[in-house]
Amino acid sequence: ADLRRLHGNATAVVTLSADGRPLAEARTAKALAAAETGWTMDGIAAFALHRRDADPGKGDGFIGYAGIRRAANPLDPGGADVWELLYGLLPAAWGQGYGTEAGRAVLADAQDRLGIRTIWAWTLWTNRASRALMARLGFVQVGGAVYSGLPHV
Repeated sequence: ADLRRLHGNATAVVTLSADGRPLAEARTAKALAAAETGWTMDGIAAFALHRRDADPGKGDGFIGYAGIRRAANPLDPGGADVWELLYGLLPAAWGQGYGTEAGRAVLADAQDRLGIRTIWAWTLWTNRASRALMARLGFVQVGGAVYSGLPHV
């Protein structure tokens, strides 16, 4: 239900979907299944993010997700998969440092626990906040690519 709320949020999906429209329930189900597969196959996937002062058991405090997943390399279609940083936040959580905190935590987990040294991230060219977050996390732009039918960096 939490991820569905994010995928259905008209403001948030502008940063998450190729057409800027809410994601279909089937897409949410696919994302949840992919996360489960990631945990089973690779020992890593997306984490649900909740405010520290919230009780997730009561269904409150959800602000988004962050994690690492295996993904196709948009700069080398058909080539070897890469590790991708992924994140999405509800608009009420934007600009409060949650993305930076979560990004640092998942990058440290991937590097320390699993030994993953090279991690990619991409975002829509127009998403300045996401680009700034990537810079804060130490990412360096190496090019652009079309991903989900839109220009990404």
